[in-house]
Formats: sequence, C-alpha cells, structure tokens
Amino acid sequence: MFQSGSIDGQWLSVEIRSWARENANLIESIPEQMLTQVEGIAQRGLRGGVSGRDIAKEIRGRFGVTESRARLIARDQVSKLNGQITKARNERLGVDMYIWRTSEDERVRESHRVMNGRLCRWDDATVYSDDGGETWMSRSSIGGYEGHVGEDYQCRCGSSPQLDAVLDRLESEG
Repeated sequence: MFQSGSIDGQWLSVEIRSWARENANLIESIPEQMLTQVEGIAQRGLRGGVSGRDIAKEIRGRFGVTESRARLIARDQVSKLNGQITKARNERLGVDMYIWRTSEDERVRESHRVMNGRLCRWDDATVYSDDGGETWMSRSSIGGYEGHVGEDYQCRCGSSPQLDAVLDRLESEG
C-alpha cells in the first residue's frame, strides 16, 4: 500500500512509523513492554490496508483486552494517523491553513464544536481566525481545543484545506 514508488513516497512510510511509535505510548491500559507490539500491529495493519476492525481483533487476541477496549484503541490510533497524514500532505503541498470540520452530531465535544468552520493554521494549533487569516485569536478565548483535528482522544473531526494562498501562488508563477 505505501511503497516508495507511490504518489506519497518514502515520507509517508516515515510518517507512519513515527505515528505508531508516538501513539502507542499514549495507551495507558497496556503495560509498557507491550507498547512496541501495539505499535507493530497498528503499523502492519495500516500498511497492509487492514480494517480497523481487524486491527482491533489482533489487539484483543494479543493482549486479552475486551472487544470494546480493543476497538476503541484501534479506532483512536487510526484516527490519529489519518490526522497526521493529512497535516503532512497539506504541508508538503504548501497548504498552511485549514477549516476545522466536526461530525456535527451530539457526540462532538464542546471544545471541538466551537472550532467548527473556523480557519486554523498547521504551524500553530493554539490560534484561529474568523476573518480569513487577517487576525489570529487564541483558541482558549472561546474554549476551543488547542490541537489539530484528529489529535484529541477519539476525535472524529476533519479538515478542509484552505487553498487560496496555494492557488494565488500558482497563478502568480503561471
């Protein structure tokens, strides 16, 4: 799935390895000596295009956690990876801002709900803009989550790239 000749190339493989290492360390319910194994399960599963459900089955079988706990771990880890890959792809394309998008349902946390539709920067997860990037305000002033989409535990939010600056740059080069 992630071969060096693919459109995403080697950088994506590096991103996945980094993500797996970083996020396995966040799982407090599994003893430290097993974190490397969780990292390997998630990394192999994502590289092989395995579903989150199958990753959860392997986690459950390997560690003896409940089915619901294994699903939660798998879902959380896959969501975090997707957020990190989106951020890396955007930055590689020169997209430095995005619009925060929630799932717009009753399960959305208030700190995420207040971010919905707001302009955010990839280089500073503590600010937002309501005026197209003219001025930046602290997310804490509105009770907003100070992180990027997908980073928070069980986050289901997404991002829409803000392409205006990229399109302006391409237009001026063309």
